[in-house]
Amino acid sequence: MAEEKKIGAVLNIADSVQRREIKEWRERVGELQNYCLSLVEQFNKVEDHKERAEHFRQVTLMLYKDIDESTRGWTRTKEELEARKSYMDLQAKIIEAWPRPATAERLFYVGTGFLGAGGVAYAYLGAGDVLAYLFLWAVGIGCLIGSVLGLWRYDKNRATYFAEIRGRLS
Repeated sequence: MAEEKKIGAVLNIADSVQRREIKEWRERVGELQNYCLSLVEQFNKVEDHKERAEHFRQVTLMLYKDIDESTRGWTRTKEELEARKSYMDLQAKIIEAWPRPATAERLFYVGTGFLGAGGVAYAYLGAGDVLAYLFLWAVGIGCLIGSVLGLWRYDKNRATYFAEIRGRLS
C-alpha cells in the first residue's frame, strides 16, 4: 500500500514543483522579452515590424509581471501557512502544559470506590444495617459532586485563560 503523506509533505512537494515550473516560465518569458526588445531596436526603421515587435514585447512584459506576482503570492501564502502552523503548535504546547486537575480526578475515583463499597455493604449486610451503606453512599456521592464541581471550575478557569490569550494574540 502507498504510504499516506501528511499535509506538510504534500505542501512541500507542491511548493517545489510550483517554484521550479514558475521560475522556468519566468526565465523563458524573460528571454522572450529580451529578444522582443532587441527586435524593437533592430526594426526602428521599419514601422510595421516595430509595432508588432513592441506589441509582443508588451504581452511578454505583462506575462512576466503576472508570473512574478504569482510567485510572490505563493511565497506569502506558504509563509502564512507556516506561521499559522507555528501558532497552532504553540497553542497545543500551552494546552499540554496546563496543569491537570489531579485532585478532582482522584476524588472522582474515591467517590466511585465509596459507592461500590456501599453496594458491597448492602449486598453483604442486607437491609439490616442501613447506616453503614448509606454512610458509604453519601460519602461516595459527596466525593463525586465535589469532583464534578472541581472539574467544572478547572474547565471554566482554563477556558477563561485561553480566551485571554486569544484576545492578546488577535
